[in-house]
Amino acid sequence: ATNQYIIMKIIFTLCGNNYLAQAKTLADSARKHNPDYHFVIGLVDGLNDEVNYDDFAPTEILDVSTIDIPKFEDMHQKYDIVEFSTSVKPFYFLHFLRAPISAELVIYLDPDTMIFNSFEKIESEIKNNSILLTPHSLSPVPRDGKWPQDNLFLNAGVYNLGFLAVRNIPSTIEFIEWWASCLESMGYLNYAQGLFVDQLWVNLAPLYFKGAKISSDPGLNMAYWNFHERQLSQVRGSYVVNDLSPLTFFHFSSYNPFEPSLISRQQVTFSGYRSSFEERDDLRAIY
Repeated sequence: ATNQYIIMKIIFTLCGNNYLAQAKTLADSARKHNPDYHFVIGLVDGLNDEVNYDDFAPTEILDVSTIDIPKFEDMHQKYDIVEFSTSVKPFYFLHFLRAPISAELVIYLDPDTMIFNSFEKIESEIKNNSILLTPHSLSPVPRDGKWPQDNLFLNAGVYNLGFLAVRNIPSTIEFIEWWASCLESMGYLNYAQGLFVDQLWVNLAPLYFKGAKISSDPGLNMAYWNFHERQLSQVRGSYVVNDLSPLTFFHFSSYNPFEPSLISRQQVTFSGYRSSFEERDDLRAIY
């Protein structure tokens, strides 16, 4: 299917072979709630003879070495696996957007995400815009001494790039090409130099490019960094955020299935962690 996409809507994720279970769960949830999308797993560490990729059909497996990345070898050598995986993201977008018969709407999701609803609200929000972003938080974090605080967003980016939706229009291509040029050489994780992989660059997107929209829908990208403002409940078998907004997708960032009693690995790293299953019984079911 490489470079032969019909006019369609695409969801893609990026991961290594060690994360294929999460990526398959995401793909299955996408197919359940958004069957009109084509799903692609971008494989960043190459095909492995021990994996039967036929098990993922109809999901497409797209090896990073097969897409056009001008400085591929340089990036592959100088970046660690996290830096490399995030730095190739805009090149996958360009691959889908530049195909001879290209995709009209492309959505990226981190592999540790699960979809719970139709993407109709996303499509509505981006209809008259070029890109759609989700902030880490929509409201100030309480000054209660618990982690995370607002400075996390100043270090890691205002927007969480575990989600990004784009329409195939000229202003989008301009943005993606600029973003790709940044990540060719400055996709490092180095707080002291003002770098946090792919995310900090996109702080500038609404200033530099027309048509960037910031979503205020709490049902998009619910994750540990915004639990302070979002409560989860179930109404007639479906998840709802703050008793108002349907949950479109949930981001299980930093969750380790081998430590199921912890919401996040960060609970071990940071004392005074804000959320736990003891404090947030509303989260038990979804995890």
